[in-house]
Amino acid sequence: MGKREANKEEKRQRLLEHGAILFVEHGFEGTSIEQVIAAVGIARGTFYLYFSDKEELFTAIIADIYEPIVQILEDTLLDLQRDGANYNAQQIRYIRTAIELATVLEGKKERLLIPFREAWSSNAAGVALRSWRHKIEQKSIEIVLETQRLQLFRNTDPQLFVLALTGAIDRVVWAWLQEETALSRRDIAQQLADIFWKGVQIPSE
Repeated sequence: MGKREANKEEKRQRLLEHGAILFVEHGFEGTSIEQVIAAVGIARGTFYLYFSDKEELFTAIIADIYEPIVQILEDTLLDLQRDGANYNAQQIRYIRTAIELATVLEGKKERLLIPFREAWSSNAAGVALRSWRHKIEQKSIEIVLETQRLQLFRNTDPQLFVLALTGAIDRVVWAWLQEETALSRRDIAQQLADIFWKGVQIPSE
C-alpha cells in the first residue's frame, strides 16, 4: 500500500472510530455529520469522499462488528460438515466457536453498545441492525440443522433454540459490558457453550 492509500485508509478508520464513539454517546438520530467531521478534524467535502451519508457510515461501523461473527459461523458449519458425527470433535468445535465469538466481541467492546441502543428502533439504524441479526440467526439455524442431521443434537425446533441462545447471549453480553460479572470473556464463552451443549445433546443410552 502506497503512502496516499495508507493516508486514505487512516482517515477512513478515524471516521469509523469517531463515528462509533458518537453513535454510542448520542445514538443514530442524535449524531450528525457535522459532529463526526468536527471530531475527526476534516472538511464536510472530505467526508463524502468516504461515505455518501450518515447511514452509510453507520452501516460500515456495524459491518465491522458483524462480518467477523458471520465468518466464524460459516467456518463452524464447514467444520461440522467435515468432521461428521465425531462427537468429541464437534464438542471441541462448539466450544472453540464460543471462544472465537467472545474474542471478536471483546475486540469490539466499545462499539457493542450501539446494537443494544438501536436494534429495535424503527429508523435506518434499526433496519440495518436487524438485517445483520437475521443473517446470524439464519446461519445459526443451519448449524443446528446440521448437528441434528448428524444426530448430535436433540430434535428441538432450530429457530426456537437459536432465539433462546441469542437471547441469552444478549443478556450475558450486556452484563459483561456493564461489569455485572467478574468472569473473563473466555470463562463466559466456555461455560455458556457447556450449558447449551449439554442442553441439546442427545442423551446416551
